[in-house]
Order: sequence, then C-alpha cells, then structure tokens
Amino acid sequence: MDTKRVIKTYYINSLCTGISYSEKRLILCSAEKGILELNQHDGSVKTIVSDTMDHFSHITLLGDNIYYRKPNNNSVICCDIQGNIQWTFQNPTPFRPFGVTVDTDGNVYVACNNSHNVVVISSDGKQQKQLLSSKDGVEVPNGLIYDRHNNQLLVTYYFQGAVLYNVT
Repeated sequence: MDTKRVIKTYYINSLCTGISYSEKRLILCSAEKGILELNQHDGSVKTIVSDTMDHFSHITLLGDNIYYRKPNNNSVICCDIQGNIQWTFQNPTPFRPFGVTVDTDGNVYVACNNSHNVVVISSDGKQQKQLLSSKDGVEVPNGLIYDRHNNQLLVTYYFQGAVLYNVT
C-alpha cells in the first residue's frame, strides 16, 4: 500500500460483485458465473456454484463453508467449498438480506435493508433471532463484518457510516 503499485492482476472475465478471503482461499462472486475460487498462484478460476448473482453480492467464509445471500428470494445460503448446499434460510417475511458475515461458531449475521434490522441465523440455518432493529437506531444496514478475534460486529449503514458492537 505504501508504494501504491499493483503487485499482481487477475482476470476472471466477468463482473466481480463480491469477495471474501479466509484460510488462504479467495472466493469471488461473479454476476454472470456465480461463486468462484481464484487460485492466487496460477490465476486459474474454479466455479463452485454456477448461478446468476446480484450486482451487490455479499459472501463470507468459515472453514469449508461459504455463506451468501440471494435477495431475489429473501434467502441466505450455506454451501460447502464443493458447492453442495448445506442449508437455505428463507424468512417468511420480506427481510431483504444484504450484508452477511459469520462468527467462529458458524452463526451468520445478516444486515437486512428493507426491514432495518440485523438478524443472526443459527449455524444449522434453522433458527433466527433479531439482534438490532430500528428501535436501536438501525436504518438501512448494508454491510457488516464479524471480528472473530475480538467478538465484535461492525455494521455499516447506508446513510450513517458505521457502528461497532460488542457481541456477547
């Protein structure tokens, strides 16, 4: 960053709409191709999930699991690194999932644009709990990241910047 020089350039021949890195894996969302894994050594690209992705895709990793959102059907999906669906969480009420992140136990935190809240989905995808809502000052959350070392959740808001929360 100090030299402001490009070290390496990778080409995936598709619009990259989301990115996540964990445990030496670089996973990308491609608007046209789906979820891809980029080999940083040789630049090769492997398709994990072949699907059309949203132009504002959010994706996160934990171990061999990938978590991503499908806003067109109000769902959050967990698949393994081979693309096998582990679970799909679909809220019966339109919660428009936007940002997703995951803690060390596999609980998935989701920023929900339209419903102005942040929910957590259990590691098996079967239960959800609202953590923050408009009563807590949440308005149009769009991104979040879980700091696994400090148990903190950073939530970005479309209009308000970002707020850091301790998770207990």
